[in-house]
Order: sequence, then C-alpha cells, then structure tokens
Amino acid sequence: SVTQTTTEDPDIEMHAARARHLSTVEVHAKSTGSNIHFEKGAWVYGDYEGAPDIQDPVGCQKACEADAECFHWNFHVIQHKCDKKKRNGGHDSDKDDWIMGHSSRWFKAPAASEL
Repeated sequence: SVTQTTTEDPDIEMHAARARHLSTVEVHAKSTGSNIHFEKGAWVYGDYEGAPDIQDPVGCQKACEADAECFHWNFHVIQHKCDKKKRNGGHDSDKDDWIMGHSSRWFKAPAASEL
C-alpha cells in the first residue's frame, strides 16, 4: 500500500491567506461604514514600530489610526505581523504576502514639497 501525502504550494497558501484577510477588511469596512484604505503590497521604508499584539489587518489599521505618528500600516498575511510606518517611504505592490493601508492623516497631510 502506498500512502500519498500532499503539501500545499506556499504561493497558493499565501494568496489564499491574503484573499481571506482582504475579505475581513472589506467586511469590516462595509459593516461599520468605516472608510479604510487597504491594498495588496507593503509600505517600504518609513519604519516606525511593530505592534506584536495585533493579529489581524483590521486591528493593525486601528492601531495605526490611533497613533498620531503612524501614517501607514503593513500586515503580513502568513505571519500575522503588524508594522506601523511613518510618513516617508513608498508602496511596493509586488509584496504579495502583505496588505498595506494609509491612515486618514496620510490623506490630510501636506505633500513633502509643501512643507
């Protein structure tokens, strides 16, 4: 008798995790009427601080929104890691294992050229 085992492809697992977490944010936004910005990818540079107690993207967004120094947030869909980011840096849409978003203050902040 031969026993066959299957191992899930890490890319398939990551894409499924990202879709699941994006869905969680979408459902939260619709059910609460919250205007939450989020998209696939990561905000690179502008490191501020991690939020090790946060285990989901909605909590990560809320932690960033509640912190006056936070302008962007990243959530790793496999490791369930939340990072808060300062104003500088940029969006990298090729980071498939991350979800990122901007705080409401990012949309209100003057551009660097206006400072």
